[in-house]
Amino acid sequence: MSFTASALILTWVALLLLGLVVAGLVRQVHALQRDLPAAAARRTPQGRIGAVVPPIHGIDTARVRLLLLLDADCSACAGLLAGVRTTLSSRVVRDHIALLYADGTDPTAAEVGAPVVAGADDVFTAVGATALPYGVALDADGRVAAATPVGGVSQLLPLIAAAGLDLPDHARPEVAQ
Repeated sequence: MSFTASALILTWVALLLLGLVVAGLVRQVHALQRDLPAAAARRTPQGRIGAVVPPIHGIDTARVRLLLLLDADCSACAGLLAGVRTTLSSRVVRDHIALLYADGTDPTAAEVGAPVVAGADDVFTAVGATALPYGVALDADGRVAAATPVGGVSQLLPLIAAAGLDLPDHARPEVAQ
Protein backbone atom coordinates (compact mmCIF):
# COMPACT_ATOMS: atom_id res chain seq x y z
CA MET A 1 0.00 0.00 0.00
CA SER A 2 1.37 3.41 -0.91
CA PHE A 3 1.86 6.29 1.44
CA THR A 4 -0.97 8.26 -0.20
CA ALA A 5 -3.46 5.41 0.22
CA SER A 6 -2.46 4.96 3.89
CA ALA A 7 -2.87 8.69 4.55
CA LEU A 8 -6.27 8.68 2.87
CA ILE A 9 -7.52 5.75 4.98
CA LEU A 10 -6.17 7.35 8.16
CA THR A 11 -7.92 10.63 7.27
CA TRP A 12 -11.26 8.85 6.78
CA VAL A 13 -10.90 7.05 10.12
CA ALA A 14 -10.11 10.36 11.87
CA LEU A 15 -13.14 12.02 10.22
CA LEU A 16 -15.38 9.13 11.27
CA LEU A 17 -14.21 9.41 14.88
CA LEU A 18 -14.66 13.19 14.80
CA GLY A 19 -18.21 12.70 13.49
CA LEU A 20 -19.00 10.33 16.35
CA VAL A 21 -17.68 12.82 18.89
CA VAL A 22 -19.75 15.66 17.40
CA ALA A 23 -22.86 13.44 17.37
CA GLY A 24 -22.32 12.62 21.06
CA LEU A 25 -21.93 16.31 21.92
CA VAL A 26 -25.11 17.22 20.03
CA ARG A 27 -26.96 14.50 21.95
CA GLN A 28 -25.71 15.91 25.27
CA VAL A 29 -26.70 19.46 24.34
CA HIS A 30 -30.22 18.32 23.45
CA ALA A 31 -30.48 16.43 26.75
CA LEU A 32 -29.41 19.54 28.66
CA GLN A 33 -31.89 21.73 26.79
CA ARG A 34 -34.68 19.29 27.58
CA ASP A 35 -33.82 19.28 31.31
CA LEU A 36 -33.14 23.03 31.61
CA PRO A 37 -36.73 24.25 32.15
CA ALA A 38 -37.29 21.74 34.94
CA ALA A 39 -34.05 22.74 36.65
CA ALA A 40 -34.88 26.44 36.31
CA ALA A 41 -38.29 25.89 37.88
CA ARG A 42 -36.69 24.19 40.88
CA ARG A 43 -34.30 27.07 41.59
CA THR A 44 -34.56 30.57 40.21
CA PRO A 45 -32.51 33.63 41.14
CA GLN A 46 -35.68 35.13 42.61
CA GLY A 47 -36.09 32.31 45.11
CA ARG A 48 -39.19 30.31 45.83
CA ILE A 49 -41.97 32.87 46.03
CA GLY A 50 -44.78 31.66 48.29
CA ALA A 51 -42.62 29.08 50.07
CA VAL A 52 -43.24 28.67 53.77
CA VAL A 53 -40.21 29.52 55.87
CA PRO A 54 -39.52 26.80 58.44
CA PRO A 55 -39.61 27.82 62.10
CA ILE A 56 -36.47 29.68 63.14
CA HIS A 57 -35.34 29.31 66.75
CA GLY A 58 -35.82 32.61 68.57
CA ILE A 59 -37.40 34.47 65.61
CA ASP A 60 -41.03 35.53 65.39
CA THR A 61 -41.74 35.52 61.64
CA ALA A 62 -44.91 37.53 62.25
CA ARG A 63 -42.70 40.41 63.46
CA VAL A 64 -39.52 39.83 61.46
CA ARG A 65 -40.26 40.65 57.83
CA LEU A 66 -36.79 40.50 56.24
CA LEU A 67 -34.26 37.67 56.49
CA LEU A 68 -30.65 38.15 55.45
CA LEU A 69 -28.94 34.84 54.70
CA LEU A 70 -25.21 35.24 55.24
CA ASP A 71 -21.95 33.37 55.58
CA ALA A 72 -19.20 34.17 58.08
CA ASP A 73 -16.46 33.85 55.43
CA CYS A 74 -18.24 36.03 52.83
CA SER A 75 -16.69 39.47 52.23
CA ALA A 76 -19.82 40.69 50.40
CA CYS A 77 -21.86 39.66 53.46
CA ALA A 78 -19.61 41.74 55.72
CA GLY A 79 -20.02 44.72 53.38
CA LEU A 80 -23.79 44.33 53.42
CA LEU A 81 -23.82 44.22 57.22
CA ALA A 82 -21.80 47.43 57.36
CA GLY A 83 -24.23 49.08 54.95
CA VAL A 84 -27.27 47.94 56.93
CA ARG A 85 -25.71 49.22 60.14
CA THR A 86 -25.04 52.69 58.71
CA THR A 87 -28.03 53.17 56.37
CA LEU A 88 -31.10 51.73 58.05
CA SER A 89 -32.58 52.97 61.29
CA SER A 90 -31.92 50.91 64.38
CA ARG A 91 -35.69 50.44 64.89
CA VAL A 92 -36.17 48.88 61.44
CA VAL A 93 -33.14 46.64 61.93
CA ARG A 94 -33.95 45.61 65.49
CA ASP A 95 -37.65 44.99 64.96
CA HIS A 96 -37.93 43.62 61.43
CA ILE A 97 -34.64 42.11 60.20
CA ALA A 98 -32.99 38.82 61.21
CA LEU A 99 -29.50 37.66 60.23
CA LEU A 100 -29.29 33.94 59.47
CA TYR A 101 -26.16 31.82 59.10
CA ALA A 102 -25.99 28.21 57.99
CA ASP A 103 -22.91 27.56 60.11
CA GLY A 104 -21.05 29.84 62.48
CA THR A 105 -21.70 33.56 62.73
CA ASP A 106 -19.67 36.65 61.96
CA PRO A 107 -18.53 38.28 65.23
CA THR A 108 -19.47 41.73 63.85
CA ALA A 109 -23.07 40.64 63.11
CA ALA A 110 -24.18 41.41 66.67
CA GLU A 111 -23.15 45.06 66.15
CA VAL A 112 -25.94 45.47 63.58
CA GLY A 113 -28.59 45.15 66.29
CA ALA A 114 -30.72 42.51 64.58
CA PRO A 115 -31.25 39.01 65.95
CA VAL A 116 -28.54 36.59 64.78
CA VAL A 117 -29.25 32.89 64.28
CA ALA A 118 -26.69 30.19 63.48
CA GLY A 119 -27.57 26.76 62.11
CA ALA A 120 -30.41 27.95 59.87
CA ASP A 121 -29.40 25.82 56.86
CA ASP A 122 -32.99 24.52 56.51
CA VAL A 123 -34.11 28.09 55.77
CA PHE A 124 -31.40 28.41 53.10
CA THR A 125 -32.81 25.29 51.42
CA ALA A 126 -36.47 26.25 51.84
CA VAL A 127 -36.10 29.66 50.18
CA GLY A 128 -33.77 28.42 47.43
CA ALA A 129 -30.81 30.66 48.24
CA THR A 130 -28.60 30.63 45.16
CA ALA A 131 -25.83 33.03 46.23
CA LEU A 132 -24.86 34.88 49.37
CA PRO A 133 -25.72 37.38 50.72
CA TYR A 134 -29.38 36.58 50.03
CA GLY A 135 -32.36 38.65 51.09
CA VAL A 136 -35.82 37.23 51.76
CA ALA A 137 -38.90 39.41 52.30
CA LEU A 138 -41.70 37.72 54.21
CA ASP A 139 -45.41 38.48 54.03
CA ALA A 140 -47.68 38.59 57.08
CA ASP A 141 -48.18 34.81 56.93
CA GLY A 142 -44.44 34.05 57.04
CA ARG A 143 -44.28 33.09 53.36
CA VAL A 144 -41.64 34.30 50.93
CA ALA A 145 -42.94 37.49 49.27
CA ALA A 146 -39.69 38.26 47.42
CA ALA A 147 -36.18 36.86 47.47
CA THR A 148 -32.99 37.61 45.60
CA PRO A 149 -29.21 37.78 46.04
CA VAL A 150 -28.21 41.20 47.39
CA GLY A 151 -24.81 42.81 47.03
CA GLY A 152 -25.53 46.00 48.91
CA VAL A 153 -28.13 48.09 50.68
CA SER A 154 -29.38 49.56 47.39
CA GLN A 155 -30.34 46.04 46.26
CA LEU A 156 -31.96 45.44 49.64
CA LEU A 157 -34.36 48.40 49.33
CA PRO A 158 -36.84 46.63 46.97
CA LEU A 159 -37.00 43.72 49.43
CA ILE A 160 -37.67 46.13 52.28
CA ALA A 161 -40.52 47.62 50.24
CA ALA A 162 -41.85 44.12 49.39
CA ALA A 163 -41.88 43.31 53.10
CA GLY A 164 -43.97 46.43 53.73
CA LEU A 165 -41.39 48.10 55.96
CA ASP A 166 -40.99 51.87 56.25
CA LEU A 167 -37.69 53.17 54.98
CA PRO A 168 -35.89 55.98 56.75
CA ASP A 169 -35.90 59.21 54.69
CA HIS A 170 -32.15 59.10 54.01
CA ALA A 171 -32.43 55.50 52.66
CA ARG A 172 -35.24 56.14 50.21
CA PRO A 173 -34.21 55.74 46.57
CA GLU A 174 -34.13 58.87 44.43
CA VAL A 175 -37.14 59.20 42.13
CA ALA A 176 -36.36 60.43 38.62
CA GLN A 177 -38.63 63.28 37.47
